[in-house]
Amino acid sequence: MHTTRVPSSLRLVALVAAGGLAFGVWGWYHPSSFRYTQRNHTAFQTVPVYPSGHFVRETTSPQYSGGSGLSRVLGYTTTREYELSTAIPAEALIDYYLYELRGCRLLEHSDTLVHFNCTKLGDVAVSIDGPVSSQHYRISVDSQ
Repeated sequence: MHTTRVPSSLRLVALVAAGGLAFGVWGWYHPSSFRYTQRNHTAFQTVPVYPSGHFVRETTSPQYSGGSGLSRVLGYTTTREYELSTAIPAEALIDYYLYELRGCRLLEHSDTLVHFNCTKLGDVAVSIDGPVSSQHYRISVDSQ
């Protein structure tokens, strides 16, 4: 008796097509961080560091469209932490960035946070550990 391999070939084609579709959907929901991180690093080249500020560490985290890790990734935020040689009033740090980023649109301002939207940089946020004086602060960039 003669048998044909057509049914098994169709299953293989369907399996490969389903895998390709799943990979494409995953790529759309969770794009690679490389392109976003590269743009964030370019933006950091123009964001000033407070005098006497020394780089400590950098982290990059995804920004989701919803409340869970299964939501679509819209972009990546890169945060750099800096340490100052001496503690200074938080108000001095805030005032420094209000002056240095005066060409950007101010979105939020408090005793420990200043948040801007800059045309060429994207969102830039500066956060400080304490409202009185601090020796650490962070700059976050989301260039989307």
